[in-house]
Amino acid sequence: MKLLPLWPLCLIDVLGSLGMIIFGVLSFIKALKAHYLNPNNSRYSYLCWVTGALMAFAIFRAGGHILRHILIQSAINLVSNEASQKQIRLSVQLAKEPLLFQRHGQLIKVAIVHILRNAIEACGPEDVINVKTGFKEGYNYVIIKDTGPGIPKEILPHIFKPFYSTKRRRTGLGLPYVKQIIEEHRGKIFIESTSGKGTTVTIYLPVHLDRH
Repeated sequence: MKLLPLWPLCLIDVLGSLGMIIFGVLSFIKALKAHYLNPNNSRYSYLCWVTGALMAFAIFRAGGHILRHILIQSAINLVSNEASQKQIRLSVQLAKEPLLFQRHGQLIKVAIVHILRNAIEACGPEDVINVKTGFKEGYNYVIIKDTGPGIPKEILPHIFKPFYSTKRRRTGLGLPYVKQIIEEHRGKIFIESTSGKGTTVTIYLPVHLDRH
C-alpha cells in the first residue's frame, strides 16, 4: 500500500499563509510551558511535542541549512524527561565536525523523536539508548541503538507496513510515516534487531538534497 504524499503541493501555499497564525499559537504554548507546567509533567512533554509539530508546518517552505548538532540535540531534549523517568540512560556521540543538513530539518526531527520514543517505550530501567551521528560518502547518518528487548524476528519484516501494530490503541502508522519522511528527503532507513539483544535504527540522509 502506497502512502499519500506527506505534503501535497496544493497545500504548500496554504501552509505558508498559516505561518503567522502558527507562530501566534507557538507563543501561547511557550507561555503555558513557562508559567503553568512543571518540566517533569507529562503535559509539558506533550506541549513540547505540539510545538515541534507546529514548527514543522511553519518552516517547511523556508528550506536552507540547519546545523545537524542542533537538530539532533533538540530531538534528544524533547525525550530526555521521559527517559529519565524510566531510568534509561541517553548516550550521545556527535560527529567531531558540525554536519550540515539541507532543507526541512523539522520533519527529520519529528522522525527522530518518534524513533527515540519507540526506544524509550521498549526499554526499561538501566537500559541505554545511544545516539551517534557521522558523515560517510556524501551522507549524514544517525544511528539510534538501544539495549532493550529487541523485536521478534516474525514481527521485524512488517514494521514498515501501514496499519500494522502489535500494540493496543495504536494505528500502526508511526514507523511507516517515519520511513516516508526519510525517503521524501532522499534518504534511507534500516532497522536491525534481535530478540533479547536490542534494536539499531540507522538513518542516511544526503548532504545535498538539491542534487537529483
